[in-house]
Amino acid sequence: MNASRINRVNQKSSAFTAPILLKTWFFQTFFTLYTLSVFVPWVPRSWQPPCNNSWALVLHNAFVRRATFGTDVIFTFGPYGFLYYGATPQTYLFTLLGWILISLGYAIIVWKAIGSRPLPTWQKFIGALLVTAITASVDVVDAQIFAFIAFATAAWIFNKPRDVPSNILVGSSLALASLVKFSWFIAIVPCLCLITTYSLFQEKKGALLGITYVITVIGLWLIAGQSIGSFGNYVSTSLDFTSGYASAMQINHPWGMKNVWAYLGLATLLAIIPICTRCRKDLFPKTILSGSLGFILLIAFKAGFVRQDHHEVVAMAVLVSIAILLFYVLQKRAAASILVAAALVLFGLSFQLNSKNPSFDSRFAQSFNFRGALDFLGFLSGKAKHDEAYAQDMSVIAHQQPFNLPSGSVDLYPWGGIDAMYANRLNTRHRPIFESYAAFTGKLARINLDFLRSPNAPDQLLFAVRSLDQRFPAMDDGLSWPEIITHYDIKNEQNGYLVMQRLQSGT
Repeated sequence: MNASRINRVNQKSSAFTAPILLKTWFFQTFFTLYTLSVFVPWVPRSWQPPCNNSWALVLHNAFVRRATFGTDVIFTFGPYGFLYYGATPQTYLFTLLGWILISLGYAIIVWKAIGSRPLPTWQKFIGALLVTAITASVDVVDAQIFAFIAFATAAWIFNKPRDVPSNILVGSSLALASLVKFSWFIAIVPCLCLITTYSLFQEKKGALLGITYVITVIGLWLIAGQSIGSFGNYVSTSLDFTSGYASAMQINHPWGMKNVWAYLGLATLLAIIPICTRCRKDLFPKTILSGSLGFILLIAFKAGFVRQDHHEVVAMAVLVSIAILLFYVLQKRAAASILVAAALVLFGLSFQLNSKNPSFDSRFAQSFNFRGALDFLGFLSGKAKHDEAYAQDMSVIAHQQPFNLPSGSVDLYPWGGIDAMYANRLNTRHRPIFESYAAFTGKLARINLDFLRSPNAPDQLLFAVRSLDQRFPAMDDGLSWPEIITHYDIKNEQNGYLVMQRLQSGT
């Protein structure tokens, strides 16, 4: 009698559970597909002017020719930095694969973090969709990665994913992101060390995420043509670069948010709300969460408010994503709801203030009206001819800014015009800090000077006297000017640049 009753209960439970699992599978699949549609650049961005990111062409070229980062290329990006913006015919497939990996890791961990509390599936779906739409609506993709790190931290603290596929996929995604941009590396490593150490107190499987991350970083570093011995130099030069950036690039612009106190106030509340609990049982993990979120918000603050040239939209998008995260993982729903509303207001305000900013390329429509899905369908149908689009962009640039130079290697001073160099198919040989405004410190300026004095110095220079952010022109690679004047001779002028030829030894 008891056995038959138990069987009937189990049958009813199975009949009740099956639709729930089906509904969960449907929403999770839809969310993953949406993430893939808006994160992956199925149709690469145009390189036609005005393009404020022509420097990214150097990163694509560096990956193709397997240049050594930290020596040949010194920038705020790593060997997979080409994933940050656009694609060329040679890197298009790598760009797609890279962003597919990051998107899948992001989608898995956001769903797991939001699912750490018992809520209706449709509510989890709305939260996951809102976070993704907001982070994808900003043309600077940093917001997506910072949100990824925050959700991963919460998922491993509260949900503790034990399955091997999630650990491997998320660890690999974070490893790839770490080698795209150095600020992402700085944000990821401390948080990953913290949650891996915390997980080890639970069980040995907790180390799987950290082990996957380390192995994948090493593997991807080698695949990009880098040597193990060059990693230390890459980190040291990148630290020098980022410290100089914070000192040299602080300037106000006529648009954007000038008052940072709104961000700092809300960020402080978001960082401390996890530990504002009466329950001492889970105070330790909530303290870890508070520390991790506070660190991510600090990195987002530096990324958003150093230049104040629309990057504050990134910081506001991170505020929204973390506020929504806390709404789902904490029991203080009323306080979290207020913080979500406040973050949304700041995000909308920063978006509106930058609407007249010519360097701000809003992706709001793509994110909220499923434009990304249309791009994906265009990719599947074969209508997205990325190689033809790239050739057309380069043709337009070459027509607007032609260069007719003798054979031989060439570099361009001080910055800009990189797209014209590639459009005219010049034999580029870039100095390590390939845009002069980025030689922020004396060490970086000396690296560029040593390059000019080496046998690798370019045969020709395209040189102009200009600067940005109202700085004196000689502040940009000023140490190299005496070397340029002494060892290069002016031949002619083309499109606002002096064409300078390297003198033969002894002349």
